[in-house]
Amino acid sequence: MARANSSGSTSSPRSRPGQPLCSLRSRACGSRSSLRSPPPRGSRPATLPPGTLLRRFDGAIFRVRQVIADKGFVELEGVREPYSEYKKIDELRFQFAAPE
Repeated sequence: MARANSSGSTSSPRSRPGQPLCSLRSRACGSRSSLRSPPPRGSRPATLPPGTLLRRFDGAIFRVRQVIADKGFVELEGVREPYSEYKKIDELRFQFAAPE
């Protein structure tokens, strides 16, 4: 419901003074589309052959032991510590630097 202010013009109860509602909505829609778009091509490894070394952002180094491509997982084993884990291939970019 629009109300009249002291100058006689109407404003929506949701809009802020000096900033129309449509600009806020367009900003929200623009950020939503950027969250839905896929990441740049270089940020996803195309192939990870067994033996590839990956450096986690905290400095730990892991070796790719096994790739299960049909399920989208990779088995990683620690190089310096006796540790092994399975990770989703699509989530590696959030924890590991790109292999060199």
